[in-house]
Amino acid sequence: MAAMTELSALQSAIEAPHTEGEGEDLFVKLARLRNAAEAAGEGEVLAALDELRPKLRRQLSRPSLAAKVHMVWRLLLTLIVTIWGCMALLLFTPLRLTHPLLRPLGVPNGLLPLDVLELAWAHLVLRAAGVRVRVEGEGAGRWSGIPHGVIVYNHASNLDPFILFVACGGHRAPKFVGKKVLFAVPIFGWMSLALGQVPINRGDPKKSIATMNERVAAIMSRWSRSVAVSPEGTRTKDGHLVLPFKKGVFHLSQQMQAPILPLAIHGAFDLWPPSRLFTGVGEITVRALEAQPPLPPLPPSRWHTGLLLQLALPAAAALAVLLIGRTSGEGLGTTAPSSPSSSPRGPAEIVRD
Repeated sequence: MAAMTELSALQSAIEAPHTEGEGEDLFVKLARLRNAAEAAGEGEVLAALDELRPKLRRQLSRPSLAAKVHMVWRLLLTLIVTIWGCMALLLFTPLRLTHPLLRPLGVPNGLLPLDVLELAWAHLVLRAAGVRVRVEGEGAGRWSGIPHGVIVYNHASNLDPFILFVACGGHRAPKFVGKKVLFAVPIFGWMSLALGQVPINRGDPKKSIATMNERVAAIMSRWSRSVAVSPEGTRTKDGHLVLPFKKGVFHLSQQMQAPILPLAIHGAFDLWPPSRLFTGVGEITVRALEAQPPLPPLPPSRWHTGLLLQLALPAAAALAVLLIGRTSGEGLGTTAPSSPSSSPRGPAEIVRD
């Protein structure tokens, strides 16, 4: 009854005229109500909330003709840099053989030879795209006392992996969990496999979890590497978090007893919504949030879907609140796309506030 009352009040607020900032606050309320309804198994409330969500879609202005021409030029340049970088990284893949020799000498993840090359490539891709990254606070340095964990981020742009890699800088160089279909792309897929990224088959959840557990166990336990994955499972289409979160992230964290390391990315959707050919020119802000403890360890015999949902739902709700809008990122700014004539400073110059 209380949920229906809150739903009715939320519906009235959403249907009334509101500003973009008020829309973000309304989505926070929608997400919290949705988390509570999911935990309580209130299907009717969930369906009503999902019908309300499209009304909170972020409204963006259309680029001018000059901006579109500039966009095509940057797209071509970015493709050239991306392909060139993939081929160069494939050529230098044997450098991974030096990593086990350098770690005992005190060279950390993030400063190993191939990690440095990957970071340079990410900088070049973002520079070609006209995107600069501003890291607020300590960035990934906030997790300096944590050897490895599961880095989670809100997925708003196809450039997110590059943004995340640049934001982490020399603190850690995570391996990424991605859709298996991406690894079938010539050159890019070969490079991803050669660098040790983790492909998963989203069409088979059980196999996906087994693959993540096996591959990630080796990455974390043997090399003390962090792994990056989006709990949304897909890119947002409306500028807000995709809910509910996939539970595999929390299962992975529980199995490895590794903390969840949230990274909030703001401004990526505004620059590159799904309806646009390529990203606009502008700035994206990134902030590392407080690490979240893993779910309590349980023997394999006790794991089943119902228990996973029971344990993961509160964690997913807490993580969603951390990543949503101004609730977790007060002061996080977003910069509107610049005009084609403006010259970005380039992501190599990362501002740390």
